[in-house]
Amino acid sequence: MKKLIYIIGLLSFLTVIGLVGFIATLEVNQYKPILIDKVSEHTGREFNIEGDLEVIPSLSPTIAMTGITLGNANWGTNNNLLDVGRIEAKVSLIPLLSGKIQVNNFILHDTSVFLEKNDDGHGNWIFESNQSTTGTQETDETTLPPISIEDVEIQNVLVSYRELTDESLVEFRLREFTTSVTGLDSPLSFGMEANYNEVPLSISGTIGSLDSLTSGADFPIDISGNLGELIFNSNGSLTNLPDSPSGSIAFDLQIDSLADMNSLADAQLPDQGPLKIAGTLTLSGLDKINIDDINLLLGDLKITGTIGVSTASEIPQITANLQSDVLDLTPFMGEENKEEVEFLFSRDALPLETLSSINAHINYITSRIVTPSIELSENKLSINLNNGNLELSNRAVVAGGNLAAALNLDAINNNQVKLTTRITGEDIMLELLPHEQDLWFTGGATNMSINGSGSGTTVAEIMGSFNGSFLVNIGEATMPNSNIEMFGADIIFSTINKLNPLSSQEDTSLLECAVVNLSVNDGMINLDRQIAIQTSKMYMVGSGEINLKNEEINIGVRPYAKEGVGLNLSSIAGAAKIGGTLANPQAEFDAANAVKTGLSAGAAVATGGLSLLAQGLFSKAGTDPAPCNTALGIAPQTSAQPSQSQGAESQAIEENAGNTDVVDDVKSTIKGLFGR
Repeated sequence: MKKLIYIIGLLSFLTVIGLVGFIATLEVNQYKPILIDKVSEHTGREFNIEGDLEVIPSLSPTIAMTGITLGNANWGTNNNLLDVGRIEAKVSLIPLLSGKIQVNNFILHDTSVFLEKNDDGHGNWIFESNQSTTGTQETDETTLPPISIEDVEIQNVLVSYRELTDESLVEFRLREFTTSVTGLDSPLSFGMEANYNEVPLSISGTIGSLDSLTSGADFPIDISGNLGELIFNSNGSLTNLPDSPSGSIAFDLQIDSLADMNSLADAQLPDQGPLKIAGTLTLSGLDKINIDDINLLLGDLKITGTIGVSTASEIPQITANLQSDVLDLTPFMGEENKEEVEFLFSRDALPLETLSSINAHINYITSRIVTPSIELSENKLSINLNNGNLELSNRAVVAGGNLAAALNLDAINNNQVKLTTRITGEDIMLELLPHEQDLWFTGGATNMSINGSGSGTTVAEIMGSFNGSFLVNIGEATMPNSNIEMFGADIIFSTINKLNPLSSQEDTSLLECAVVNLSVNDGMINLDRQIAIQTSKMYMVGSGEINLKNEEINIGVRPYAKEGVGLNLSSIAGAAKIGGTLANPQAEFDAANAVKTGLSAGAAVATGGLSLLAQGLFSKAGTDPAPCNTALGIAPQTSAQPSQSQGAESQAIEENAGNTDVVDDVKSTIKGLFGR
């Protein structure tokens, strides 16, 4: 890139120098071949000037060149790196006598610069000289005399950038750029009209003098403009330019709606606004930048704090301390994607290289976070990223209880990470969770924990090697016998209602307990009555297997009446089998096999047999008066169930075999458990 700048500067310099010796008397075009050869030799690229060198003699003579081209790298996709339509300069003769170059007017028209990187990350602006090397680093010993430029006119300049590994092309088209200055010690005013891709960009303002830029004196900045619908302003001053800049610049940005930035962000942002961002940018040398007094307003959202960036070490460091009152994420969370996919866990490689590319320490405190399904208050989030190790911890109050989460993502090497999770929830009350229904829970103190770890290069590999546990334990609650919408677990309670014979007769049911206790061993979940739900009238238990490696499911759930409640088994829906995969679970009733075996035989669910009425599963369930304790690993006290007619239960299963509502709810339960 330095050589490219050098070439443009050399062309401008030679344009100016040509005025000195060849004003009107010499044929300057005789030197054009020499100039072409020198630039070609210096860059190792083909260089050409198609037009003649033009000289317009006067007290401020003008020299111009047209049709300038510089070839691209041999691997490049475009013929030329640089195309210049016309370049000219009008120079004052008197300052030349004292060794200074004063350009009264500089013009650059119809220019294209095409920048790109190859698969190895090499830029086409890096030149390989045709000159033989002796092992010493190439140096440019040319020293240019002092140059001052008063007026600049640039029109129709296109700068394009592309990486061969990425099909996207970034274009910056400078339609017009003009400057005005009365002297080296005077402020410089400028105006620019351009396009970033297809988004219009307009900037104007005044900055410090050229003398202050090169001497390190105070350099004021007052710039404003717009990028599409985004309006921005900045005002401040810097010193010690360009080697060790320091100082501060106040800035503000505003836009009526986030949706107005869709074309710029290449995304579908919600129609939320207005957005206003203000702060102070502080520089302390070339390697330290702070953004202080941040004030971000987006509708009712207000975020304040500071952000710092340091590049003093090999790995850049970001620090941030942010606060807000309410963070409402509802507008940014679109509708659930109901499109069926083959796998629930992504098979795409994780961007592991980013873990080692930056270090970060971020703290965020907010009074309340709002989502469509849950609210968190007194939230304290901490993110630490250090040498490829990401630690995320969060503490919050949820529905009157406490939630603590800690995730650790450690880069084992460039191709693999280890994920460790530690999540606990205590005394989270179902009755305090967000809801829209008139009938809702009362009570329902819930404790939960998710602990374990897995490793791999994709989410699928991490889950396929996961070792740990998942526990949800819900205490006594009054539960509505209607459809419940509640953060995934809604399907579980809806399934209870479908299997409950009294759900259509009563508005509520008394939930005594509900337990989901999963143990994961190398991506395998084996259930032996580790799913249990107990109401005042009935039980529901589940056993089976979930394979997180291939995402296959084989689970059975079956309700049965509590002793002494007066329920006839013929009124209770039959058992259900859930198969398929986590992404596409399939549920069915096993009515035919139940009748044939008389509820006393069949393959065990955990072995993948078709019958869910296996003797080993449901004979135990039928004698367990405390299935929640059994699910928690507490040994049950067995008691005989009242005898029921085998024919009555068989008839009930046959009658409910076509109950598609139950099948659909049980199927959706699995998706709810895994976040779909």
